[in-house]
Amino acid sequence: MEDSTIDFGDFFKGPLPGKFLKLLGFLALSRLGVYIPLGGVNQAAFAGNLDQNSLLGTLDSFSGGGIGRLGICSLGIVPFINAQIVFQLLTQLYPKLQELQKKEGEAGRKKILQYTRYASVGFAIAQVG
Repeated sequence: MEDSTIDFGDFFKGPLPGKFLKLLGFLALSRLGVYIPLGGVNQAAFAGNLDQNSLLGTLDSFSGGGIGRLGICSLGIVPFINAQIVFQLLTQLYPKLQELQKKEGEAGRKKILQYTRYASVGFAIAQVG
C-alpha cells in the first residue's frame, strides 16, 4: 500500500516556493513600475480624455489604473512582442542568426531569446521616451 499522508514540509523543499516568490517579486515590481511616470506626456490632458472615453475608462479599470497613471510598466508586453517580431524577421535576413536558431538547437534558441529580451528593454525605453 502507498503512504497517503501529506507532509507539507516536502512542499518547501522543492523548487516551487522559490519560483512562487520570484513571481510575486516580479508582480510587485511591475505594480511599482506603474507609479513611475512616462516622460513627455501631459498626464492631466490624458486623464481628461480618459474620463470622456468609456472604452479607455473600462480598460483602465481592468488594468488596475495603470493606463490612467501612464507609468513605465503600463506598456505591458508590447515591447517584448515587438522585439520578438523584429528578431523573427532578422533570422530570415541574416544567415548567422538563422544558423544559430536552427543548427545550435535549444542553446541557440535560448541565445536568441536572450537577445530578444535585451531588445525588448531597448524598445521599452524607446516607447517611453
